[in-house]
This record gives sequence, C-alpha cells and structure tokens, in this order.
Amino acid sequence: MLAHGELPQHLRTYAVPKYKHFHLANPLTHTWEQCELGAIIQAVQELTSDFENYPLYSLTIENGVTPKTERYERSFLITKETDLFKIVPEQCFVSNPMNLRFGAIGFNDSGKKVSVSGYYDVFSIDRGECSNFWCVYLKTANSLKRFDDVAIGSLIEKRRVHFSQLTEMSFPAPNMNEKKKLGEFFERLERLITLHQRKSKIGKMPLK
Repeated sequence: MLAHGELPQHLRTYAVPKYKHFHLANPLTHTWEQCELGAIIQAVQELTSDFENYPLYSLTIENGVTPKTERYERSFLITKETDLFKIVPEQCFVSNPMNLRFGAIGFNDSGKKVSVSGYYDVFSIDRGECSNFWCVYLKTANSLKRFDDVAIGSLIEKRRVHFSQLTEMSFPAPNMNEKKKLGEFFERLERLITLHQRKSKIGKMPLK
C-alpha cells in the first residue's frame, strides 16, 4: 500500500515515445490501489464494412489510432460478404495483441466512430471517462514489461497478449477523480508537445 500522496514508482518516469522520460514531480493526493482491468474493461465487438460512416483507421506505436493512408485500397480488404472490421466508438481503445508489449495501444480521440482491422482488440476502459490517463499509463516502461511477461507464443517474434490475459491483469490506480485530473494533464501536455514540434519544423524550413 502506498503512503498518502505518494506517486507509484512506475508512473514517476514515463517511457512513451512522445514523452521520452518525463518526470511528474507533483504528488497525488490519494492512495493508489490495485485495480483489476477486467472490472473496468468492456469489449466492443461490432463489425462493419461501411467505410463511409466508419472511416478506416490504423494503429501505430508512435501515433496511436490514426487514419489509413489514401493509397490503401479498401475494396481489397473485404472478402465475400464477411465483415472483417471492428467499429471503434469515441474514447474506446484499440490494441494489437502481437505488439502490445511494444506499446501498440491507443484510443479513438477523432470525435467520431471509426473502423479498424478485425485482428485488433477494441474495448473501453472506465466507460471512456479517462482514456488519456490509461493510454499513457499502459505505455509506461513498467506496463510494457508486464505485458511482455505475460505474452505467450512458441516463437519470440510471435508472442502476443490475448484479450483474456489483459482482462486478468491488475494495476495500481487512483480513484476516478485523480484519473480524470491526470488524463487532463496528459492531454494538455500532448497539445503542448505537438505545438512545439510544429514550431520546430517551421523553424527548420529553408527560406525562399
């Protein structure tokens, strides 16, 4: 059990591609307790082949849930009458079972429902009320190490974390109010990082 106001070690340093090793100095005000993911995760299993109403998105480790490139020929993705794509509601997560241990998880913050490959797992956490918090938390070095520990498979390069395994895992977590506050902080930080990256690119553009 953590002392009052103590920040868990695994959230003191963030090992996320965009955040590198970000240190959160301000202590939390509530104790963190073990939370079983199965109690707060809800699977989403709605299938579609309607890309007009549910634009096709992909999942990358670096950028999370992002639009598919235009060069991707959608008509080849459908075989016969089988719907192979999953609908991702707003604030819901997408994870790649084979690459979850490397950080292949993100959530839909596009403001609309989208679709992704049926291979991915789609689910909500905490009813989508604090997705920013969970997205950062589940990409910390400690979380990725735990995913790697539970991954199964005969070949190292094909080891994966099945959805059933994910729901059986437990992580220390604060109460809902703290999760929302941290999520808001991460969202502001993300916008700040994006703004500075854009300014940096503009500054490096050659003068005409």
